[in-house]
Amino acid sequence: MKINQQLDRRQYLQGIGVAVGLIKNRQTPTVHQATSEPPTSWTQFQRTTTNTGYVQTRQLLGDAIEVIWSEEAEIDRSPVTVDGVIYGSTSWGVKAVDAETGDNIWEFDGEFTGTPPPAVVDGSVYVGEYGGDKTTYSLVSLSTDDGTIEWEFEAQSRIRSPPTVANGTVYIGDTRTEGLGEGEIYGGVYAIDVDTGELEWHASDPREYSGSTIDSAIAVADGLLHTGLYALDPEDGSMEWAAEGTGRRIETAPTVNDGVVYGGTDEGLVALAAADGSEQWVSEPTGRIVSAPAVDGETAYFGTRDTDTVYAVSLEDGSVLWEFDVPNNIHYSPVVTETELYVSPLDGPLYALSKTNGDVLWTFDGAPQDGPIVIDSLICYPGRENFFVLSPTESRPDENNSSEEDSSGDNDTVEEPDVEASTEERTNIIKWLAGAGVVGGGGYLTYRSIISDDD
Repeated sequence: MKINQQLDRRQYLQGIGVAVGLIKNRQTPTVHQATSEPPTSWTQFQRTTTNTGYVQTRQLLGDAIEVIWSEEAEIDRSPVTVDGVIYGSTSWGVKAVDAETGDNIWEFDGEFTGTPPPAVVDGSVYVGEYGGDKTTYSLVSLSTDDGTIEWEFEAQSRIRSPPTVANGTVYIGDTRTEGLGEGEIYGGVYAIDVDTGELEWHASDPREYSGSTIDSAIAVADGLLHTGLYALDPEDGSMEWAAEGTGRRIETAPTVNDGVVYGGTDEGLVALAAADGSEQWVSEPTGRIVSAPAVDGETAYFGTRDTDTVYAVSLEDGSVLWEFDVPNNIHYSPVVTETELYVSPLDGPLYALSKTNGDVLWTFDGAPQDGPIVIDSLICYPGRENFFVLSPTESRPDENNSSEEDSSGDNDTVEEPDVEASTEERTNIIKWLAGAGVVGGGGYLTYRSIISDDD
């Protein structure tokens, strides 16, 4: 099935008329530019060691979505990608495929029975296992060239957390609930040397309480390791601070931005100072959050498990900027770009929302197995039945509506400009208008969805 979304021609011409008016009056709009070149890699959970899920790219602007390729869902977790290759966790190990064609490059069958998302850094892929009833669980380092094992580390607990790689070390969470030393409580961290696979240190939460096992990705920022519940010294695992108050209830991977740690709780989002864990604010009540928020430097975006809603909240004080209801609960982390938010509820579909106001730009059918990632102009979407690589595209206005007129008033009639515009020129005008704030939620251009079978 192919999903197209096109601009109504009359609405398109309204936008052209506005653009002409701005040009005649020499009004120059301010167009928001990306702060860097489009990224060519997504190396670990939520892209970087800070777990922000933020991609600085505008290449994804489009009013339609097309499937570049798909395959039966062997890759069932959020993948990582570098140098045009996608590395994806499977129920039994890892596979590497060409990002543009989907051609298989290599497979590693570790006889695992469940794997979290992998990480890929400096020519090595790191992946752990959590399934089955075992006494030890493996974290392996694989060569990106052919998937051969470089080293294997045996942990005493299930490895549910995606590996975080920084400072020449792989960090994973400890999910043990028994068998620890005197005075130790579950919820710790392993630090493993990236070159040798040897244990550098292991730290457990020594407090009299424990909020949860560490089964989500650890964040590394500003010289500290952040689990959300507490922060550790990356050199030796000594505890720097432990969250108090609302922070004790954080149950998501932490997201770190500009000296602040953001985490989801059973009632909403909490912001803690990265330096000492002091509470900065708690958002307006939103409902239970079980996946890491995406943060773009001004706004945090997340979905809820019990209220079936996507929220955007201000990083200044946690106030809700906009909200959008979805058909069911959200378990997986969203991704945000310069213009859009990608998020999928438990039974689908995948939504592309305007990050400014939450308006729907397009949807793609299919229930997720994990959250999407974005690389260049591609969206990798691990669906429950198929793994998809998608690309936003631009479609021409619907020529069938070119003669339709709204007779409700003279101001509704827009004459077609005496100019022939190419698809590229039309697209540039639309993007220019969007940057000027002329179009968008409640503006001149709206979307009309057309769904057609793709034979």
